[in-house]
Amino acid sequence: MSTRLLFPSLLLIFLGACGFPKYLPSTDQIDVHQYGSYIKLQPKQGALIKGELIAASDSSLVLLTEPAGECLTIHQSAIRQYRIQYAQPKRYGWSIPVYTLFTLAHGYYGAFTLPLNLLVTTAVTIGGINSFSYEGKGKTLTFSGLDKFARFPQGIPRGLKLANLKPAPK
Repeated sequence: MSTRLLFPSLLLIFLGACGFPKYLPSTDQIDVHQYGSYIKLQPKQGALIKGELIAASDSSLVLLTEPAGECLTIHQSAIRQYRIQYAQPKRYGWSIPVYTLFTLAHGYYGAFTLPLNLLVTTAVTIGGINSFSYEGKGKTLTFSGLDKFARFPQGIPRGLKLANLKPAPK
């Protein structure tokens, strides 16, 4: 009797084991391009500013705003918070209904696996939406760390006129 239960039990453990997810992007696919990252910046006073991060220093940021396409220099003391997006987020919303339907194949075990599937797929979906972004004013990404996401990480080159910069193609 115990050997008849051993094989199905091992099969269930094998099928339910965690593996490396194939949907994760490899490091060479992380949106490497000549333009800066997209930034949403909330100043201490005024409306939300959106655009491309052109340059960053320890004291200020240079942004190419959208849709106007003008360059603004904003000092660190005037910034309440920011959110930077350096690649397109992953969208896994389809996994919630699909894996919920797959639970029907679990039979009686579905009563236990349905809540677990809903919990995991919801967490993965939320994590995918927030992937490839940092936010805060010193929370996740410090102000001095923003330079690596700028179009010009070493600073604006000499002789470059900010008025001549073109926004990234859409």
